Amino acid sequence: MEDIKKAKGGRPKLSPELKRAKQVKLTFSDSEYRRLEAEMTAAGHESLSVYLRKKALAQPDDFIANPKELIAVLDRLGPEISRVGNNINQVARYVNYLKANNMINLQFLADFNRHMIEFSIIEKELVKALRSFLRIAAARFKKFK
Repeated sequence: MEDIKKAKGGRPKLSPELKRAKQVKLTFSDSEYRRLEAEMTAAGHESLSVYLRKKALAQPDDFIANPKELIAVLDRLGPEISRVGNNINQVARYVNYLKANNMINLQFLADFNRHMIEFSIIEKELVKALRSFLRIAAARFKKFK
C-alpha cells in the first residue's frame, strides 16, 4: 500500500521575526483595567493585548485611533466637499449670467475669480493631504495587525 501523506492543517509557520514568543505579565487594579478596556473600545480594537502592544510600541508621533471611526468621518467629508462644489457652480452660473447681461462690476468679477482659484488650490491640497494621511495610517495599521 502506498504511503499517502496528508496535508498539514492549521496556520502556516511564522518567520522568527514575526513570531511572538515573549510574554509580559501585567497586573492592573479594577479601575485601571476598566479604563484600559474603555480606551481599547474607543480606539476600535477588540483585543486588549493587541491594543496594549500598539500602545507600548508606538512612536511619539504615532496615534492609536479608531480606524472605523476615522474612515466614517472621512466618508462624510467627501459629500460635503461635493456640496460646496455644487454651490460654487451655482454662484459661477449666476455670475456668468450677470456678466453676459453687463450687470456686474468688473472688480467683483476679478475678486470672484481670485477666490475661485484660491478655493481650487485649497481643495487640491486637502485631497492630497487626506490621501497621504490615509496611506500613512494604513501602513501603520498593517504594521501592528
